Amino acid sequence: MKRAFYFLLVLIVLYSVYYDLNTGTLPKSTAITTTGRVQDTNETIESEDKHSLVIEVKPGDTVLSLVEEHRQGSGEVAIEQIINDFVELNNGINPEDIQIGKTYSIPIYP
Repeated sequence: MKRAFYFLLVLIVLYSVYYDLNTGTLPKSTAITTTGRVQDTNETIESEDKHSLVIEVKPGDTVLSLVEEHRQGSGEVAIEQIINDFVELNNGINPEDIQIGKTYSIPIYP
């Protein structure tokens, strides 16, 4: 009886690994088009000052990933600077407190 239980347990684990490697369990996101516009992953709205974008947060998004997606230059920006700019643009909301489905302004760096 124990052998049958262990055999079924091993089969379930192997099937789970196979399924995860082939299909995956994370939702697939669509790619950014060649024009630089985002399709279905984020809703972007340019703000008035051209140094930030208003973006709706989707599952899996972080402030750093959003800033990286919409970077216009290749220069390095300190993480502390990104955090400070995000807090300033969003009336004191910390990057750790963003919520899925809500919109936030993210800083854009040249």
